[in-house]
Amino acid sequence: DQVSNSTLRLALLEVTEDIQSGTSLSEALSKHPDVFPVIYYRMIQVGERTGRLETLLRQLATYMGKEEAIGKKIQGAMVYPSIVLTLAVGVILLLLTVALPAMMGLYAELKVELPLPTRILMGITGFTRDYGAIVLIGLIVLGATTVMYTRTTTGRWQFHYFLLRMPALGAVNLKGSISRFARTMSILLRAGLPLTEVMDLLLQTTQNDVIRNALIEVRAQLMAGQGLSVPLGGQRIFPRLLVQMVRVGEETGTLDTTLDTLADFYEEEADRAISTLTALIEPVMMMFVGAVVGFIAISVITPMYSMMGSIK
Repeated sequence: DQVSNSTLRLALLEVTEDIQSGTSLSEALSKHPDVFPVIYYRMIQVGERTGRLETLLRQLATYMGKEEAIGKKIQGAMVYPSIVLTLAVGVILLLLTVALPAMMGLYAELKVELPLPTRILMGITGFTRDYGAIVLIGLIVLGATTVMYTRTTTGRWQFHYFLLRMPALGAVNLKGSISRFARTMSILLRAGLPLTEVMDLLLQTTQNDVIRNALIEVRAQLMAGQGLSVPLGGQRIFPRLLVQMVRVGEETGTLDTTLDTLADFYEEEADRAISTLTALIEPVMMMFVGAVVGFIAISVITPMYSMMGSIK
């Protein structure tokens, strides 16, 4: 009765009917993987089996809350620059297609000798007027082609690799992914699942293909009896601190606690990287907008002085 989302409401109604007919809660939830993630109903299944359902539900609530928080922080880091860039491009296009052509036509009729910035701006304005539609169609086709390519196996991997390696934002994505990996593994181990099943669930919940491929290699070596820290150390994507701390956790029997500490650490690192990125982007965007507006202003105002000189 308290749910406003129609999809979740429908799923809960079906779950309720299944439970009333004798189905367990975890089995009823597993019929709706698009609503309840695999890690969710798998942990509930463990809670039902061990009699710790309330404890595991509380752990799940904390886990999913932190997962959502770090995801929103990463997305929020790009909101401000995206809005500023969109507005800047919109204003520039408006100037190039509506306001400037009339003034450029006036300069051409008066046959005033135009400075280089004005000639460059006239060239850009003319190109935008004559070929703007073709360029727009080309950009749409390029964007659609890129999206289709990223849905292929190779394209998806390359896109995810780029997300982890791109300047400034790559550090945010990598640290956020490491935090999710550590927190997911910690909560699954704390629930009492064996390490091999934990790895299987990690593979199902990891969204980045680069990290997933690395975890596939780690799982294969884990099954061969090499432990967890040694295979992790063989994958360059995982930081050395993570590998060393996992080794300590294995040796002391506190792997779940160690991973939870690592998750908090890398979440804080991601927060700091987001703050640094935001502080870096704001002045860069302001400089970009200022440079473009200044160039347009110089290109428009300079010929006016030439016209005034000609009139005198």
